[in-house]
Amino acid sequence: MRAEASARSNGGLILGVRHGCNARTISPARQEPVIETTIRRSWKSAVLSLCVLVASISSVVPRLAAQTGDVVVSTNTTYPTGTYHLTSLSVENGATLTIGGGSTVTVSSALLVTANSNVVLQSINNASQVNGTWQGAGVTLNAGSVQVDAGSSINADGQGYVANAGPGGAPGGSSAGGSYGGMGGVG
Repeated sequence: MRAEASARSNGGLILGVRHGCNARTISPARQEPVIETTIRRSWKSAVLSLCVLVASISSVVPRLAAQTGDVVVSTNTTYPTGTYHLTSLSVENGATLTIGGGSTVTVSSALLVTANSNVVLQSINNASQVNGTWQGAGVTLNAGSVQVDAGSSINADGQGYVANAGPGGAPGGSSAGGSYGGMGGVG
């Protein structure tokens, strides 16, 4: 038994089921024979299963983006928000390693940043409140040892709360500076 499907210009569906030499056409107004209904349900089930598989793979992809073990970064690289456990990490050759806000990176041995390279630690939730509270977060970086050569850096420059945001931010329309929850400077 073989099923064939195509669309008519008027939106109707032609589903031919060949059994021997007989073919049947189904219009939307007619009741569908059992064989055609079963074929459609099986097809829909297969498509749904494929969608679930793709969604499952997509949710794993960010975890696969970063490496584990001994990692050498020699070209610009971005690690999305996640938890990373590395044996060692070297950033070299003028590369920039950008790590997504809210991440935790644990390097059990040495973290080396050499040859005019940079590690940028981003922030997350730095522009508005989450569920009614300020929940800005940076990156937690743990390492057995850290070496940053001259001309290289580990930084979070420009990664704090945006202007007029955060728990110590100046009131809207004010030129007062930020503070640790107090009034702040007037400028």
